[in-house]
Amino acid sequence: MSSYTPFPPDPVPPLDPANPVAQALATGRRWSYFHTHRVDAALVSRAVAEKRSIEFDIWAEDWIVAIQHPPAFYTSRGEAPPFNIDLEDAVRLVEASDARCVVVLDAKSSAALACINVLVARIGTHRCVVHAFCSELAFPRPAGVAAMPHWDDEDQPLEAILRASWHGDARAAVMVTCRHVTPERLDDPELRVVDKCAHWLPGKADVVGFWLPGGGAPPAAVAARLLEAGLLVSFNADAEAEGAAALPAPCVCMTDHLDRASEHA
Repeated sequence: MSSYTPFPPDPVPPLDPANPVAQALATGRRWSYFHTHRVDAALVSRAVAEKRSIEFDIWAEDWIVAIQHPPAFYTSRGEAPPFNIDLEDAVRLVEASDARCVVVLDAKSSAALACINVLVARIGTHRCVVHAFCSELAFPRPAGVAAMPHWDDEDQPLEAILRASWHGDARAAVMVTCRHVTPERLDDPELRVVDKCAHWLPGKADVVGFWLPGGGAPPAAVAARLLEAGLLVSFNADAEAEGAAALPAPCVCMTDHLDRASEHA
């Protein structure tokens, strides 16, 4: 991990204009990516062949790197980690493609960010999106919500997320997600969730997700306000009856169905 990129100076390197998030902002279109917890060679090969996208959950600790969530994510549910393809094998399949398969690199531990930075350099800033739950956007837990043991592993400071996205004179797209936001809290004058995102994230992140209960879309007015600040909103299109059309374009949509992910020309 010695090639970990130093934190970008001020100003931060610009988003690669060929990145799908940059293209969505420039053209006013939606971008949908494929989210999955289970990754095998056949699935990666299909995403590559169809010129779509695939998300790799990346967890690292003590020089072990794997496509999975933190171990506590599974133990808290009484589950075993998925038997996923080796990360290096998955990355080689992507590298061998024609550059139209995009990879969402989802950091599931602080050590994973160094690995992600190396992968951005290998795969390219134009075809990577770096995602993590942002510790500065972890709002106070609502009453009655118990802390999950894997949250401490997953929450990362924005500076570290941004650092992982940078290579050369450009960076991959940065997508951050809040914790403990509810529809009511979007309007809370004390928490000022939307204000914080609109004033603090531009220039440091490109996409923000609120992870509302069920994963659905926030009100269109919230997305419009953040778009004025240069930010796209992400949400789970599968949670909405209208799918990706639940929010006006441009926006970013997550889907558990590969055939609903955007094709890259």
